[in-house]
Amino acid sequence: MQTDKTMDGTKAEQVDAQTWRVEVDWPDANGLHGREAAILLKLGRIHKATLVLECCGQKADVESLMGLLSMEASGNAPLIATASGPEAEPLIRAIEQCFLQGFEAMAGSMGKNCFQKKFERHFQLPQ
Repeated sequence: MQTDKTMDGTKAEQVDAQTWRVEVDWPDANGLHGREAAILLKLGRIHKATLVLECCGQKADVESLMGLLSMEASGNAPLIATASGPEAEPLIRAIEQCFLQGFEAMAGSMGKNCFQKKFERHFQLPQ
């Protein structure tokens, strides 16, 4: 397992050839809101990878908006994001940045291409 420490101190771990994981602290004591869940869902759709979140013993596939919203993710509980697939690493890096810099930067109702371009430009991800 490879651990890559980014400049801001967060950690992403490579579990195997196509699986990456990161653990972050949930920043909001009130849990996951609809806007954040929608952004996670969009991120999962623009990358060729499957994303699963785990918090407080509960797991949710990011493709399930209701699953995300029903998670009891709150109060600085550790949240583990695991991505599997050919684009697992960029997806985990994007998730990491959302938690570090805030979901507000990606808020809004954008189409897939507009969202992807804005996200890559904002977080300077390789295209």
